[in-house]
Amino acid sequence: MTRTSVLAALCSVLVLGCRATGGLYREHMKRGRALFDEGRFARAHIAFDRARGLEPTSEEAALWSDLSAVAVAANAPELISNANINELDYAVDYLRGHFPDKAYLLDTARGNLLSRAGEAAKAEAAYRQALAARPGYVPASFFLAQVLAQSGRVTEAEASLRAACKVDPKYGPAHELLARLLAGQGSYDEALATLREVLAQGATPQLHVVYGEISELAGKTADAQAAYEDALRMNPGDADALWQEAQLLLRERAYDKARPVLARYLQAAQKSGEPRARIAQARQIVAQLMRRAPPPAMAAPPAAQAAGAKGR
Repeated sequence: MTRTSVLAALCSVLVLGCRATGGLYREHMKRGRALFDEGRFARAHIAFDRARGLEPTSEEAALWSDLSAVAVAANAPELISNANINELDYAVDYLRGHFPDKAYLLDTARGNLLSRAGEAAKAEAAYRQALAARPGYVPASFFLAQVLAQSGRVTEAEASLRAACKVDPKYGPAHELLARLLAGQGSYDEALATLREVLAQGATPQLHVVYGEISELAGKTADAQAAYEDALRMNPGDADALWQEAQLLLRERAYDKARPVLARYLQAAQKSGEPRARIAQARQIVAQLMRRAPPPAMAAPPAAQAAGAKGR
């Protein structure tokens, strides 16, 4: 093979490699956009980051990667790490010029960052700005309600939550918070009805647990235990459901039934990051039950404290 033919072969390989890279880049970008449009922002961020890795100089990939990260912050603020707060705050500002139609996402993310920093009034303003840009945007309505409830403005919080539930009947967090607020004011039947609406749309173990807690407050012990069992059918290792069912059985003095539930709780707690104080309490109760000594009186279910807001 001559030198010319070797160079030609190498050039052909490089061209094919560039075409393959370009094809993968476009594939990741297309997938990222589709996931973003579906609201699956974390997965979209992964796709855009992969595209960015293939074309490090691509402004398009960089912008969409940053926008998807901000969208995650707008919808799931619990995923924001302290290390990323300043970076996200900066991204919110510079992305406005590139994505004017995504102002509702940017303002919601800014609200979540402000809320995390303890700036409740500024967070409220950001959420209201998001809702002005896109009326009925459910995450903004929900996070606005959280801020309002924390400041004692329960009536306004309920209105925001009812609006969110009406727009998206499957949005569990809004139904859960509304139910807790109603339970905190003694409106147990309305709280349970609110939860039944979302449970009918497809539930999570957490929602069944909340239904059980509020049923206990309403004096509906059988309904509460059924709700905890529903949660455990969905996830047999749900530590919260096991703990709440054990507490119910202890309050009912059904000690023989409570002990195996507590044993299951202790097994699940090792994997789920349960509070150490709760684990220690469970071990103490199990030890007392094994000695046939009645455990100390159990407190009321936590929904009463979690609902918390007082007055309208």
